Amino acid sequence: MCIRDSLHRLEDSLKTIIQSSEYKANLKETGNSAEAIAHREVREIIEDPSFWQEVGALLEVFAPAYKLLRMVDGVKPTAGKFYYYAQQLQNHYNDMSGKYEWAGALAAAWTADWDDIHCPFHAAGFAVDPEFAGLDKPVEVEIECLEVAERMLKAAPA
Repeated sequence: MCIRDSLHRLEDSLKTIIQSSEYKANLKETGNSAEAIAHREVREIIEDPSFWQEVGALLEVFAPAYKLLRMVDGVKPTAGKFYYYAQQLQNHYNDMSGKYEWAGALAAAWTADWDDIHCPFHAAGFAVDPEFAGLDKPVEVEIECLEVAERMLKAAPA
């Protein structure tokens, strides 16, 4: 909701600017120059409700991905959280593909990329993360967690 609120504040601020007497005076001074034409194009975009609807749709679809990237861009351990929120992101994209035609391609791309991004350590991190202790884990998570544990035990000195 915070991102949506920021979008509304941005829209309101831009509309206030293009309706200001200072902006209109600057527009009159430029006459029919290329700068004046660009100002008019910008004004048309800012005043176009369909532009803001499309920006809102993009935010609705991409906000969870942004949050996931911000989460892993820190110093806290996030392997388990990454697995969980990446799965949530996949579900979100699948839901959005029914709402926005272009979101289906995004869901397909995320599914394809997951094979490259995912590793068993993510699943193991998810399986042992206390934040997710009460959740049912898919069988593949349990299998990958056991595979990681086995690898770690084999690598441990005797």
